[in-house]
Amino acid sequence: MKPFRKLLFLGAAFLAALGSAAAQSQDIATHKKGVALRLKAAPESGESFRRLFTVVEGKEFPIDRFSLRWGIAVLEGYGDQAGHPAWYLDPEGRYLYYTVLTGCGFENDGMAIFRSDLRGTRIEPVVGSCDNLAMEALAEGGKSYLLIRESNSGIGNTGFWIFSLDSNQPLVHAGGVLEKATQPGKFRYCAGNEDEKGACADVSMETLLQRKAPLRLLPRFPLAARTAQDEIPLRIPEGSLPCGLEPTARTEKIPRRGSPVVILDACKDRGVYEVYFRGLRGTVSKNQLQGFQVK
Repeated sequence: MKPFRKLLFLGAAFLAALGSAAAQSQDIATHKKGVALRLKAAPESGESFRRLFTVVEGKEFPIDRFSLRWGIAVLEGYGDQAGHPAWYLDPEGRYLYYTVLTGCGFENDGMAIFRSDLRGTRIEPVVGSCDNLAMEALAEGGKSYLLIRESNSGIGNTGFWIFSLDSNQPLVHAGGVLEKATQPGKFRYCAGNEDEKGACADVSMETLLQRKAPLRLLPRFPLAARTAQDEIPLRIPEGSLPCGLEPTARTEKIPRRGSPVVILDACKDRGVYEVYFRGLRGTVSKNQLQGFQVK
């Protein structure tokens, strides 16, 4: 092919790619009038990601460029594999909760959930994990909650969180499987995981919120922290195992003191935390973080 024709061909291919990316943009309606979500392709980040925007009264606001997608064909199933959406707009329509991939854990299942106002001016972490996180809305006694289930591709559900939308706090973190029971107002709690369930019992919302037996409680903190100085090294591993269990592939720098990071794993006795920061995931030395979010 002659150079000029080759240039024209490449230019046409580039424009076609841009058109294809634009065609993948899709809006999702919400319960709040005048508010929608918009997903756009993020080719620079890979096929597993979409740029997330809110559209408020026709005006577009960027929220996050690392939002995951599950199943482009059915965008309302843009969530965990059971079909729960990977976003949730609170009943008042003030805050958007959304999920990003972190890249750690079994088959890169890891996720983190963030909360944003509708214009993306205040974004804060809710919880992070090296497991899949799926959100489901709960309401009890006039209060609103998020049930956040933890699972991985190997053994299914392994634990859950209950997060208060009213107080903006995680109230419960426990191991086991939690599902709605046949009796109204009750939940079926089983120890173990989805593949190997232990003893099961029906429990009330009161039992859950008061963190009573038979729940097998897990730590609710630390959830997030801030860097203690400028240019903190973030060691990114070769694979998906957390806590420095695999060789370091490269080292990036978290540029500014006070930058927020989501803690994915406390890495007991290893001197590091596994953290997520703006699309990057790796280990940071424990003495280089401060301002821990403990609720």
